[in-house]
Amino acid sequence: MSPRARLLPNRNGPPVAMDDSDLVILSVHNGIGDAFLALPCIRYFFVLGYHRVVVLATELLKRTVYAELGSIVQAIDEGLSSILAEVAEARRENRRILWCSLSSYSPLSTWELDSVALINPDVHVKLSDFVFEESTGSIRSRPMRDAYFELFGLQSVPSVVSRAPQISKDGLATAHRLIQNTCGDTRHIPVVFHMDTEPTKQWPTTNWVELGAQLQEYGCRIYLLGPPEIQSDSRFFSLRNQAWQTQVAVLASAGLFVGVDSCFGHIADALGVSGFVLFGPTSHDIWGPHGPRLRSITAPERQLRRLSVSTVARQVDALLRESIRCASPPTGDERGWIQADV
Repeated sequence: MSPRARLLPNRNGPPVAMDDSDLVILSVHNGIGDAFLALPCIRYFFVLGYHRVVVLATELLKRTVYAELGSIVQAIDEGLSSILAEVAEARRENRRILWCSLSSYSPLSTWELDSVALINPDVHVKLSDFVFEESTGSIRSRPMRDAYFELFGLQSVPSVVSRAPQISKDGLATAHRLIQNTCGDTRHIPVVFHMDTEPTKQWPTTNWVELGAQLQEYGCRIYLLGPPEIQSDSRFFSLRNQAWQTQVAVLASAGLFVGVDSCFGHIADALGVSGFVLFGPTSHDIWGPHGPRLRSITAPERQLRRLSVSTVARQVDALLRESIRCASPPTGDERGWIQADV
């Protein structure tokens, strides 16, 4: 066994020793936010010394969140044909095969269960076994960015800084230029909204417009996150045609974030951005921010249409008066929770 072999957990028995030449398959079926938070964990396999790593993800994740990983990412939309040769080679060379299901959802998808049965890995580790309490199957016990590292079992987990999401130098530079060009005067505060999600979790658009108008009077510049196919409000600056890394970099640079229960709320929490996530039918106990800088606002009777603008505005105003100032996009040296790629 290689000196760089590691013990990895086995739910059906004692930890299993995996050599650094063994094949590691990481299957990602999460939404785009949780997939982004999995990046430090994926990179950590390389830190540990494994050099035969394949990431299975959707075509969307391959083009956006995981674009920087290059050829190790294979689109699950194309089936398993892309990795069968790698699996066959590992079998011929008597190398172990580890399959890590990096899905926070339980149970696993039919596609993944069928794929695991076909590959028949020596070890199958499921993130959902660690993220969810077995008694309820739904209660998340720790932040997602930390939960991914439960996969390493008895191994010591990396520091909080190394678990933080990483933002590329290009993304930070683009965000810096964008905010300088649109925010300009340092008296203006960059505020990021994310208002689009499934219908039951949306706050009415008219409420966003009213809140944005109040913040603009306060001296804020409003930036909208989201996919390009969503129509933007012309009163705000849309980032929806910007690359994923640019949107995340602007979010990391924001003086304030206000959003619904969605991917950018989880990312804002992991990045340590101040602000609020608005909750309606979903539970903030399960999906809410772990803080301390990002907080939850739960709608009356769990109906977002009953959450008034004045309620949100009062809390936003208090937070702005307490701690917000406009700043240029941070670098890794200025804020420890951002690590620019080297």
